[in-house]
Amino acid sequence: MENAVLIVQRWILACLRNRIFYSLAELNKAIRELVDKINDRPMQHLKKSRRELFSGAGQAHALPLPAQPFEYRELESSHGWFDYHVQVDGNYYSTPWTLASQKVAVRLNGEHG
Repeated sequence: MENAVLIVQRWILACLRNRIFYSLAELNKAIRELVDKINDRPMQHLKKSRRELFSGAGQAHALPLPAQPFEYRELESSHGWFDYHVQVDGNYYSTPWTLASQKVAVRLNGEHG
């Protein structure tokens, strides 16, 4: 499987290396078109395309995508101050008074700071 990813990665990079993209959407569209070409191209040994193989037995075993997209988060620990605040990445956030002077776990998403 890792070899297949390497082959696809190298093929896409080789096809796109001399092109200039002015937006991420434009780049993603070009990559999508190349991935579709790879999936429709018959493989040497099996004489079937990846899409044909997937639509056969593979699709029946695939799980549905999650309802919510993946959200990047980091966990960090901080010590609550006597004034009910914690410091995270140089910013202070208030906490419930019950957490004063206690160690707390802080979950960060991509929107902090």
